[in-house]
Amino acid sequence: MNILLVLLFLPVGFGVGALHFTLLRRNTELLVSGGSPWTGLGLQLGRMAVTVAALAGAALVGWPCLLACAAGVLAARRVIVRRLGWVAP
Repeated sequence: MNILLVLLFLPVGFGVGALHFTLLRRNTELLVSGGSPWTGLGLQLGRMAVTVAALAGAALVGWPCLLACAAGVLAARRVIVRRLGWVAP
């Protein structure tokens, strides 16, 4: 396994995680404000599909790439939650 390939998946995971948690915020605001349920469903399915596709793609390459991608997603969660002012453990 090439170390550069593993290191490539860290920013990929961070980007996917940032997108995932930003769209989660948008989806929550949409549902609370009484927005269109179809838009909410589309956002929900879209963000899940992108996240699953990225993690599945990393898993197909190998477990070190999956681990790097998942670490990127978790790092993005921490950054996005702090940036948007959510309370998180």
